[in-house]
Amino acid sequence: MGYAHDAGTIVTKLTEIADTYERRRSPQSPLLPDFDSARQALNVASADQRVLIVLQGEDLPLEKARETLRAIAWSDDIIGRFHYDVSPESRWHDSVDGLADTAGIHLIFPSEFGNEGTLHCSLTLSASPDAIRRALIAANREHAATTQPKVYARHVTRGRQQGIYFEGNVPYGEDRDADGEIDHHRGRRSDADSKTAP
Repeated sequence: MGYAHDAGTIVTKLTEIADTYERRRSPQSPLLPDFDSARQALNVASADQRVLIVLQGEDLPLEKARETLRAIAWSDDIIGRFHYDVSPESRWHDSVDGLADTAGIHLIFPSEFGNEGTLHCSLTLSASPDAIRRALIAANREHAATTQPKVYARHVTRGRQQGIYFEGNVPYGEDRDADGEIDHHRGRRSDADSKTAP
């Protein structure tokens, strides 16, 4: 707003600000993304229409697999195409067809609404980087070929018709009248707001 939508000026100013900070480059790739819960991971993977990579195991084998996948996840042909969850809670296996409570790198295709999934394939925690990369690329190709793009309005309507609701940690909606409560009726204001509004 301060630069009146002048892209050149904005870029120049942001560059000046960035140049005041010391550049630090890590010798390692960024951390492997990891969801707070397996339930959330499956739901978001479905919403983004991505394959979900689940790492299960314990101790050193799990950490080694995490580091191997960490390097692969940020490579040009993989970045942005998958979601990841490390060592999900065992009760989640009931939601994924074919997923056993065993150590491994599991590739899961989420269902339309992210409340279920299907195991596509599994690799051992000691799988080579080349084997993991090949499996990821093949899974992504198959998932893209077999998944219909979501049209938001139709998707929401179908979910409501089927009684599907994902309750998140943060309530849905906005507090438009600043009374501390979420307003569930879109676009409505209280009588007091309408009287005092300019």
